[in-house]
Amino acid sequence: MYKLKQIILFIFLTIGINNSISAQWSTVYSDSTKTITDIFCLNKDTCWVSGTNGLLVKTTNGGSSWIPIPLDTIKDYGGIYFINSLIGFMAVSDGTGLKTVDGGNTWATIIHNTPPCSNFFVTGDCHALNSDTIVNVAGCYPTDLGIYYSYDSGLNLSSFQIPFSCGLSGNQLVSFYFSNDSIGYAFGNNESIFKTFDRGLTWVQIHEACTGNGDIDISGMSCYNDTICWFGGYTPHNPYALKYSSDGGYTWNPYLTTPYVALRDVAFFSDGSGFLLANNQIYKSSDYGITFNLQYQLYNNPNQQSDFYKFAFLNSQTGYAISTHSVIKTTNGGGPVGINEHQSSALVSVFPNPSNGEFTISKFQLLNGPWHVQIFDNLGKLIFQKQNIQDNELHVNLTDFSEGLYFVKAIVGNKSSAGKVLIVK
Repeated sequence: MYKLKQIILFIFLTIGINNSISAQWSTVYSDSTKTITDIFCLNKDTCWVSGTNGLLVKTTNGGSSWIPIPLDTIKDYGGIYFINSLIGFMAVSDGTGLKTVDGGNTWATIIHNTPPCSNFFVTGDCHALNSDTIVNVAGCYPTDLGIYYSYDSGLNLSSFQIPFSCGLSGNQLVSFYFSNDSIGYAFGNNESIFKTFDRGLTWVQIHEACTGNGDIDISGMSCYNDTICWFGGYTPHNPYALKYSSDGGYTWNPYLTTPYVALRDVAFFSDGSGFLLANNQIYKSSDYGITFNLQYQLYNNPNQQSDFYKFAFLNSQTGYAISTHSVIKTTNGGGPVGINEHQSSALVSVFPNPSNGEFTISKFQLLNGPWHVQIFDNLGKLIFQKQNIQDNELHVNLTDFSEGLYFVKAIVGNKSSAGKVLIVK
């Protein structure tokens, strides 16, 4: 009888734990008949969701209930952006746009006086500087997507004629990311990145991969201050689908060897939290992206055709993620992580540990092939890296760095592991 009680208690606790973990992200909106294209949250309570076939809904209570806003059901609606609780803009698939001055309850159509082409198209992102000045990623779809702006609520459009430095065919900008009110990034194929320091009025290209083979098509970007940034995306040839910059986006280093087919979006925060959207899964890091663990899966079948593709975080605890037909939300950073899908068992050993800053990283000899090492400080900044190491041991000298805890990441083939080394002087 005692053993039976133990078994029942174990089953109860197991069910409770599983339910607790799966409940950290909860569905707050779904519509199987329409495709969700964008979400914008003004604060933790007020959000708008747009989509195909006239979809536009609004919540004022953090997703507990949604108010449908009637629009033309023939049209598809994309990027949405509000500068305050009343004034907002939204892109329309026919190349026009909408503006609201009453919080989205009613919308007025913006008819562009001089569209650049008959198939002018505004993508999923829109950024407004004030009630009249808007910036879009747009163009003559699908071959000429760039940055367009308007000073009169979209009546007249101008484009930034900034040539891609490599001149590769197929170069396009696909989206925006603004790290604060002034600094923003526009990014797209072949790791193309443009940066603005004046809220989108002027742009300069700061990065492009230029190889034409294995470059990442960027789909998401995140910075937690003016210099430390990540981007994620897709490439069929390059195993590094996540890259990291410590100089505001001018230079980028491989950050993660990943088995994911594509990274749809990324989000990082100064407390060390990091999130990846990968197909129908959410991965979380608590150590500035050194290791990632599976936190949430939309479906048990990874091939299910309903994928995540955008985050909308307000801070490291409260955020939304949109998929093809649903919106999910967390209020505690997604809670505990689930099964560790990315980090393998230890691949290397570090000795001596603690050390005075000089130590050796040794790869287990059963692992064949070249390997890579990255070392990060306790803020997640990459301070040392060595690639294509052929020997089984690597001597590292960090005596010029201060005392403290450092993270060591080793990559061998398609596996990675992370450890720590303590420097004491």
